[in-house]
Amino acid sequence: MFAGHLAMGLLFLTRLKDTKLAFYFIILANLLEDVLFGLFIIVGIENGPALGNVSHYHFNIPWSHSFFMVIVWSLMYGVILFQYSITKKYARSDAQMLFKLTTISIISHWILDLVVHGSDMQYHPFTTRALPTIHLWSTPWLAFLIELIFIIACWFPYQRQMRKRNLDKNSYLILVLILVAHTNYFGPSFYTNFQLVETSLIFGILTFTGLPFLIYLMLIIHSLP
Repeated sequence: MFAGHLAMGLLFLTRLKDTKLAFYFIILANLLEDVLFGLFIIVGIENGPALGNVSHYHFNIPWSHSFFMVIVWSLMYGVILFQYSITKKYARSDAQMLFKLTTISIISHWILDLVVHGSDMQYHPFTTRALPTIHLWSTPWLAFLIELIFIIACWFPYQRQMRKRNLDKNSYLILVLILVAHTNYFGPSFYTNFQLVETSLIFGILTFTGLPFLIYLMLIIHSLP
């Protein structure tokens, strides 16, 4: 689902004057919960499933994805970015808009995760009680199709914005990058019996380092003359 979150970041970006600061941090906000998840795997606070896990995409994610902690992370992220943007001489109205967009972005990630996750979306870190989810990941082809439609729908407003600046080619390159990321549905899945490596730690490192790097690649493409 992270490809859909990347595209959603582009959608939120269209609500603000386009700057490098806004581009990176708005899209990062859409993926913040997954980046934190990667960090928490590395330090041993959370864990992901090993490949071949029969529970199909069941994660242990109370500190990165529970409802209470998502509210905490969204407010922390929004306040830090608000203060940072003020120091960078943003107009106060733009800083306030950044706060709104980033907090909404983080919370919207959680809402979309309710569609695809299984019984691992908890109310807060100190309960095992999970919220009801649709668990679309249990039907991969349908999850792939719905996310693909969502990616295109979120990308169109961004493409129109870039076309006004005569940067159509940049927007199409961004779309290609997101679609490449979306092909993770066809890679080794958690349905595959693969037990030669400890996948949790690898998954954590790739998530914690790979997603911010992927956003940085998007920033480079976005900023091409």
